[in-house]
Amino acid sequence: MSRDSRENSVVIYTATGMLQAVVVQEVLEKIGIAVSLEYDVMEIEDDTMGTSGDVKVLVAKDIAGEALKVLRSHPRTGEIFSVPKM
Repeated sequence: MSRDSRENSVVIYTATGMLQAVVVQEVLEKIGIAVSLEYDVMEIEDDTMGTSGDVKVLVAKDIAGEALKVLRSHPRTGEIFSVPKM
């Protein structure tokens, strides 16, 4: 992410792992909201890279309200999946 992009972005969700962050990213990107993920990388055994836990989900400041509205919405009747609670 470029410096300008980072300055114009805001964290709207902090996931407790990459899987949870990617789920949130997919939900938002399906409705046209561009998402960036920010996380710390740490080295694990055998030169394998992994994340250290928390993954920040960022969107542009001007659409943060819309993104939060989507994440806070309740599942519709019949849905078996929703975004993890914030």
